Amino acid sequence: MAEDKHSKTEKPTGKRRKEAKDEGNVAKTPDLSAWLTVLAFVALGPYTVGALRGAFTELLNEVPRMASRPDVLEIRPIMLSVLADFAKIVGPIVFACMVLGVMGHVVQGGVHVSSKRFKPKWKKLNPGPGIKNMFGAQSLWTLTKTLIKFVVFGTVAFMVSRDVISRLATSGRWSLSAVVSVGAASAMDILRLIAITGLVIAAADWVMEKRRVEKSLKMTKDEVKREAKMQEGDPLAKGQRKARAREMARQRMMANVADATVVMVNPTHVAVALKYEPGGGAPQVVAKGAGHLALRIRAEAEEHGVPMVRDPLVTRMLYKLCEVDHYIPPDLYDAIAQVLAFVFYLDQMGKADGTHETPVAHDPDDVPEEYSDDALGLRAHPDAADVVEGEVAAPDGEPGRHRDDSHRVA
Repeated sequence: MAEDKHSKTEKPTGKRRKEAKDEGNVAKTPDLSAWLTVLAFVALGPYTVGALRGAFTELLNEVPRMASRPDVLEIRPIMLSVLADFAKIVGPIVFACMVLGVMGHVVQGGVHVSSKRFKPKWKKLNPGPGIKNMFGAQSLWTLTKTLIKFVVFGTVAFMVSRDVISRLATSGRWSLSAVVSVGAASAMDILRLIAITGLVIAAADWVMEKRRVEKSLKMTKDEVKREAKMQEGDPLAKGQRKARAREMARQRMMANVADATVVMVNPTHVAVALKYEPGGGAPQVVAKGAGHLALRIRAEAEEHGVPMVRDPLVTRMLYKLCEVDHYIPPDLYDAIAQVLAFVFYLDQMGKADGTHETPVAHDPDDVPEEYSDDALGLRAHPDAADVVEGEVAAPDGEPGRHRDDSHRVA
């Protein structure tokens, strides 16, 4: 147990703090709100007492007149006026006490209502932990606080009372009203000093409580790692989920190849499928891939009779500049327009199947450095060696279909 205690060296995580907050395990002392309320009462007490004295004096002056004319219609407005005056006098001190009481909770981290505190726990019926806690550090601190309060409050009350008694004893005869006035003022002085002292003790208690809670929430390095793993997920499972998501995205993308208008190829290890609908805007990239994925796109196009056009430069530009489901950039409008016109011509002739050389009037193999394998982060897939010159790999090991170059447009 001691070894585990010393191994808790890490600060609590946000999740650990939230769980502790939900369970009601937060640094809080009720004395802070209580003493703030007492301080508000002491500060506004003299004003309230003086105002109440005046109101009662006025009410007593009205008693003989009300007794001489016991008319309900006259008594009712007088009583309503008295009640209104009473509310005006008492209202400020009640409001101040409520505000400072709430503020005492706010400065300690807000008001927390935890339902878990009210749930029955059978382990609380076990007397063992309770007996152990009676002699623990927390019980010792509680006893120390009680003794400090008793000594300090008793000392303050004794000193103020001694001073008042000394004044009354050495000043000759006092009228009853003077004695009451001095006694009331002394009582307020005692309350004021006790409230200030209580606030200081409550603040120290809150600091100690915060340190205790913070220490109890500390975690070991293994706990931090386990929690991070729970939050982020197991790396292996997380990788498997990402792999499944990528595979599903690839499957959806491969399904789009069947509806493509043309597939631009590198020819072996880059492929980009384009879809164009007359009157529907610019051509759209519906699939793209490199390496083995490029071979799958080519095989899918071959299976569904989608024409393929060999143009390494345009294919690499599409691969770099376009994302799936995005439209081609304006810089490629002219080149792709020539490709589409060529494909539509082949379709009318009934010879669109297969792979064709580009109709674009440029050297397709003259690829700038910015579109090279290194620039695009590509490497020819090992399976690309199976795609021999003039033949396209077919799915499921079927023989490939030879490239048809007889309809190339110069």
